[in-house]
Amino acid sequence: MRPVEVFIFNHAPMSLSEKFVAIGKRHGAKMSQSGADTWEITNVAA
Repeated sequence: MRPVEVFIFNHAPMSLSEKFVAIGKRHGAKMSQSGADTWEITNVAA
């Protein structure tokens, strides 16, 4: 089992689009946006 890692990007240059969410999901990541310019990317434990 992989450890869960969380990456938070503050002041992202653009909003998180559905395209980025779909690409992340395909690679086993959960992506969300909190606030106007903050992305959170979490890997999914295998």
